[in-house]
Amino acid sequence: MPAREQNVIQQTFDAFATSAGMLKHSGTWYRSTDNVIQAVNLQKSQYGPSYYINIGWWLRSLGDVKFPKDDEWHIGIRLESLLALRAEEVNSLLDLDSEISDAERSQRLRDLLEADLRPAVDRTTSVDGLRALRREGKLKAAAVRGPAIAIIDKPMTPGS
Repeated sequence: MPAREQNVIQQTFDAFATSAGMLKHSGTWYRSTDNVIQAVNLQKSQYGPSYYINIGWWLRSLGDVKFPKDDEWHIGIRLESLLALRAEEVNSLLDLDSEISDAERSQRLRDLLEADLRPAVDRTTSVDGLRALRREGKLKAAAVRGPAIAIIDKPMTPGS
């Protein structure tokens, strides 16, 4: 069976994750630090030709897993929730039915991922980075699992 051709959203997303130094495993891209495992994946909608970008974090102090599945992430959020002020734009770019050419979609999606997702991912390589994002209200719509709540709601450590 021939390999399926990737569409412009998949290509752009994979290029972003590669440039962010992430490693792909079972459809999800991962990057590990001493304290946090970061994950991003592209989820196809079951209702049409649109996608969601899921972002997650695994706190290593709560267990040692190399590639946590998205239903195991300690903290998880969709891109349109993380970037609430740009949610409509995110949803439009991730919908192949929206009237945007492939070239424009690729450029705008790449720009959005680099300008808005990359800084969030780069800031959250530590628990203190996650605490800062939470304090700023950017994780307001995130799913935060039990034990992780106490960890990221703790005050930041001095000097961080």
